Amino acid sequence: MHWTYEEFLPESDLEQGDILACTPAVRDILADVHPHFCAPKYLGFTVATQSCDLVRRPELKARYITIATIRSLRDVLPDLLALINKPVARNIFQASGWNEAQRFLARLFDQNEQAQGLFYLHPDGAVGLGEPCVSFLRVTVTLRAEHYATLVAARRGRLKSDFRSKYGWLIGNLYSRAAAPDWSDAEGGKTEVAALIKGNLKRIDGYGPLWIDDDLVTTGLKAGVVFAGREDEELLAELEQHREKPPIERLAAEVIKQAKKIFSAEEDAESLKKLENRLLNSGIIKKLVQ
Repeated sequence: MHWTYEEFLPESDLEQGDILACTPAVRDILADVHPHFCAPKYLGFTVATQSCDLVRRPELKARYITIATIRSLRDVLPDLLALINKPVARNIFQASGWNEAQRFLARLFDQNEQAQGLFYLHPDGAVGLGEPCVSFLRVTVTLRAEHYATLVAARRGRLKSDFRSKYGWLIGNLYSRAAAPDWSDAEGGKTEVAALIKGNLKRIDGYGPLWIDDDLVTTGLKAGVVFAGREDEELLAELEQHREKPPIERLAAEVIKQAKKIFSAEEDAESLKKLENRLLNSGIIKKLVQ
């Protein structure tokens, strides 16, 4: 089991941060009160209500139980990145935004993304999560306490104590940092979180954000290139057609253009080619046009 989770007794009380599967019984409840949350994009839920209100004494203190939605990180990452980097089209970004995207994911993986109210859930079959996921602490649904037993039956995982504290801190919008360990505090965690960040920002088989050089985006937009809904290779090939040549190449081309107006293109073609090569390889000219 991943170090952010811990084992629990099936008959134990619910606790804040517990991970719930979207079981048929849970879907039946949601279908009556909040059918929107029956959509397949919601992979499960986390318990948002405080643990002290979820203890059976034997009667439950809480009259209602609030649960927060769980989404696949891969599915929501384009929209999350769009909040910090204006996209050219959905899931296509200027390369200058890469560093800010890395900082965002570092905050997310260390449970420090307060602004968006996000809590990262690492994949682990033991808790029913097959891929990196995010719990949206601001996207919640409230159920009556009478459904307590159904939620207990739907429970698949539990956060470790430190992470339950951090989860509660984020939920409560407190002003001090809970003492949950960062990834870098775990053995090999620094390397692992670096790989997580890189892996989630990398384009693989059409998934993940596409990062394009800023200059190429600018020239493409000026040329009227359509970015949305394009295959990667097709879009990049078209953009390359509009890429500005280096300054020295543009200078050489202009010099040859003017020279052709003076000399005969047919008689002096070889000389003009030599002149162009000399211009392109001149160290002095390269320094002047940098």
